[in-house]
Amino acid sequence: MANKKIRRGAPSKYSDKFTPKMAGWLARDGATNEEIAAKLEISTVTLYDWIKKYPELSNAIKRGKEVVDREVEDSLLKRAMGYDYTREEVEVNTIAGGKSDRVFSKKKTIDVHVSPDPTSLIFWLCNRKPGQWRRNPTFVDFEKAKGEITELFDKMKSTSST
Repeated sequence: MANKKIRRGAPSKYSDKFTPKMAGWLARDGATNEEIAAKLEISTVTLYDWIKKYPELSNAIKRGKEVVDREVEDSLLKRAMGYDYTREEVEVNTIAGGKSDRVFSKKKTIDVHVSPDPTSLIFWLCNRKPGQWRRNPTFVDFEKAKGEITELFDKMKSTSST
């Protein structure tokens, strides 16, 4: 009797050209590994096996996630620090004029200030300086931390108003 290889499971859906590209796009869009596996119509276990087996897939997912992570970091920092932006509005006015009304519009530019967000600040500090800011009563003096946050806000207010 000849030795036969026993094949188990469905044939692999992995494609050298398609799979890494698709997985990278999904990762860049913020998908988790579980979501990537679902979109590729494979199990999460299969995805992790492929990541180990195919370095191009692993690299594509890492690169995709890095882009999103950097964008989220930038957004968190921006929100934590506060920011300014300019917005345009269209003002529409109607003047009654007997048989016909006259409508005219005027564009105006508005400068908007978004104040720093305390939750974003605390989140950033807890992750960037865990020894000082993590919520562990043995390490953090909350009254001191509260005072430091208030002091930080006061500095930011005085800087933005000048």
